[in-house]
Amino acid sequence: MFTAPPVYDCGLLLFWGMIGPMKETPFIPRNLPVTLLITILIVSTCSAGETPFWKRLFTSDEPPAPPVKIVAPPPTTQPPPQPTPVVAPTVSAPAVPVTLPLEVSPRQPRTSRFIEAADSHFSNRLLTEDTIWKGQVLVEGGVTIAPQATVTIEPGTTVRFRPSADGAIGLLLIRGRIRAVGTKDLPITFTSDEVAPAAGDWQGILLLDSSKDNILEWCRIDATVTGVSAVFSELTLRQSSVTRSRTGVVARSSHLIVAGGGVTGCLTGYSFQDGDVELDAISARSNRQGVKIHGGSLSMSAAVVIGSEESAVDATGARLRLEGSSIVANGSGAILNGCRGDLVANRIVENRTTGLELTASPLKVFNNRISGNGSFGVVVHSGGGTLWDNALEGNQKGGLLVSGADEVTAVANWWGSSDPERVRGAISKGGDSTITYIPFLAVAPILLGSDPVTSSGKMGAE
Repeated sequence: MFTAPPVYDCGLLLFWGMIGPMKETPFIPRNLPVTLLITILIVSTCSAGETPFWKRLFTSDEPPAPPVKIVAPPPTTQPPPQPTPVVAPTVSAPAVPVTLPLEVSPRQPRTSRFIEAADSHFSNRLLTEDTIWKGQVLVEGGVTIAPQATVTIEPGTTVRFRPSADGAIGLLLIRGRIRAVGTKDLPITFTSDEVAPAAGDWQGILLLDSSKDNILEWCRIDATVTGVSAVFSELTLRQSSVTRSRTGVVARSSHLIVAGGGVTGCLTGYSFQDGDVELDAISARSNRQGVKIHGGSLSMSAAVVIGSEESAVDATGARLRLEGSSIVANGSGAILNGCRGDLVANRIVENRTTGLELTASPLKVFNNRISGNGSFGVVVHSGGGTLWDNALEGNQKGGLLVSGADEVTAVANWWGSSDPERVRGAISKGGDSTITYIPFLAVAPILLGSDPVTSSGKMGAE
């Protein structure tokens, strides 16, 4: 709060107010006001026990706070206290199941199912010089063998494929030549590097415009989109197998020879188009579709096609020679459309529907056993045909059905009986077709070729 000044201070102020506006006179010096002001300040400052007026104008009359005394702590011999370390607060994470990686070599990815470290490692590479692969070979993404180069793979080698860092799927592209020759005891393996391999993990082996001496012998190919593809190329496969892939072996406008080995557990076992293909003693087991060909030529001998969900052989516009082969326990046997050629000494048995289905395919069908099928043994839709010296017995709906208006010659066949009435009952026709079936055989013919294969997949006696 503001306090009124003492009386003498007020008198001085009154005096100053009176003489301040006065003009200079002979009796009053010019500097009298200044002198009086200085006198007042001195007197106010020297007054004992009072705060000068000029200070009271700018300060409060409340008593000031007592001064703070700083007392130094007594000396001590104890060490100064150490600062307390800052500990981050503990945050509880939500419970999440954790799967520990497999214990593998530090050189291997955690997703690899192989303990062995890779002896060679290629990632999206073009190889322009001859190279030899052996031991453990890891391929990330694609490896291309240039037209002037050859890749030689030694017996017992394992080639593993996985996607590269940029996501490129594994592929072995042969523009030059491949020679992968294993042995029965030391096969060469081409497979996925994943912990749980599955169809489509890597692309496969592709030969493109390679007309050199390419060979894969005693090779095992697994978990691909397409195991082996030959496009405008020449290739020989011997005793080699493809498993767990979308398509086993593909040839497009190529010359392909396959001897031994087989395809198992694929959507399509063998697929050919506009080329020349020879299949000898191969097997196609438990695929969705066994052998498919469009155009070109196919010679298939001593083959086993068993357990296909759909058709065992599906051919369109091709030249065929199927000989000494077993087509057993498939959805349907052979479906041929617009084909020419021969079916000789085959066993087409125990298929769920038709054994042999011909559309515009006037083939020569002789010395085959076509029996035990779930529908007709042979169905001719159009184009006619000639059948002789076959055993057409035990099919659920009959031995032969001609559904069109064509002429079919089916003489000298065994229909399961020597009784003319029973023979006539085994033959059906639709429309204006003409079927010649007399004379027929009174006993079962001697069938050529190898021993048949039963639905169990084992060879059996006739």
